[in-house]
Amino acid sequence: MISSIYISQAVGEPSEDDLFDLLEQCRRNNVKKGLSGMLMYGGGNYLQCLEGEPADVDELLKTIDADPRHTAIKILRRVQITSRQFTDWSMGFEHVTEKSFADIAGLSHLGLGAYNPEYLESNPEMIDTLLRWAARSKV
Repeated sequence: MISSIYISQAVGEPSEDDLFDLLEQCRRNNVKKGLSGMLMYGGGNYLQCLEGEPADVDELLKTIDADPRHTAIKILRRVQITSRQFTDWSMGFEHVTEKSFADIAGLSHLGLGAYNPEYLESNPEMIDTLLRWAARSKV
């Protein structure tokens, strides 16, 4: 089993309804393939962690790469795992805001401006902090 994390830039500004529709699509498709994970959106960027069998994750990443809702997809991490971090749901969701950063221990001094591909790639510990924070609640 693997965990793969990518970040991408949204094309346009998705509405709350757009984000809800995307989440519902993720949940439907992931259940069929036995995938789990977390999707976060904020500051014009998507960050997603996918967990599952390598072939299933890779197939989904190809589909995601072709999705016109975002661009500039960058894989930040791909690692073997022995257990899932997001076992309880096919796809969790968190809308990351300035207030979110203010509430996250260890990130409150950064702000939403740090939620971008360059900063996350240079600061992988921030990815872990964001995922732990997102895992605290189930949406």
